[in-house]
Amino acid sequence: MSIEPSSQSESELSLLPKGLQKQAEEWLSSVIEMEKEGYHNDLVSFSQQAAVLHEQGLSLITERQRKLDRGKALLQERCGDGEDSFAVFTTAVAAYKEKMKDTGSEQAHDEELSLQERMRLPWTFMNRGYQVAKKLIDEEKYEDAECLFLFLYFLQPGVFEYMLGQAVCQQAMEHFEEAITSYRMSLQLEPTNPVPFFLMAGCLHQLQEVESCKIALDYCIELAEQAAETDSSATLLLQEALQVKEALQNEKAA
Repeated sequence: MSIEPSSQSESELSLLPKGLQKQAEEWLSSVIEMEKEGYHNDLVSFSQQAAVLHEQGLSLITERQRKLDRGKALLQERCGDGEDSFAVFTTAVAAYKEKMKDTGSEQAHDEELSLQERMRLPWTFMNRGYQVAKKLIDEEKYEDAECLFLFLYFLQPGVFEYMLGQAVCQQAMEHFEEAITSYRMSLQLEPTNPVPFFLMAGCLHQLQEVESCKIALDYCIELAEQAAETDSSATLLLQEALQVKEALQNEKAA
């Protein structure tokens, strides 16, 4: 895949959620079997389902691509001069393209490395992008902030804050189910961090998933208690989580 997010290639089909990929494979297998056995009516039904799946997949890819393009544009607009400017990114893109032409360049083709690492983008640039995204949240420009966090995550998927930032923006825009998914993904990076559980509980409460909300709070409290021994911010989070849990209990009693 070309490293510029605005480019298109067949490998972008890998952007489909794994659930959709598996469903598509199962349907394709069933269609092949029914063609062999001559089940015309069933085949029509499966073909219709496959068409819906295709449209869903294209829609997801198109929307993700739009957000990536917007994230890149925001970096270009907001990064100033110096070592963290957008010129650093364009220079890295050009250098990476040249490396990709060299089949002997192991680093350029190493899929185990993040795109940031393969492009040798400095952390000063990544940190600048992160600060811009946080400022967008302060300005309540949540859609733009989400796009920028997504772009940063696209470059470096190993950073917890990039996924957490997407989730916070989604929650602020009341896209609660998306936010829950993003919080869960952030926990894959930092499974003992209590913050995603606390924020996830807020989403679940908005969706009136009361029991799930309580479970998320319990996880938050357990992890915050462990972290509070060395982290004062965890102590504050623990107090807030306990207050919310008590409020929920009072709400149920009323």
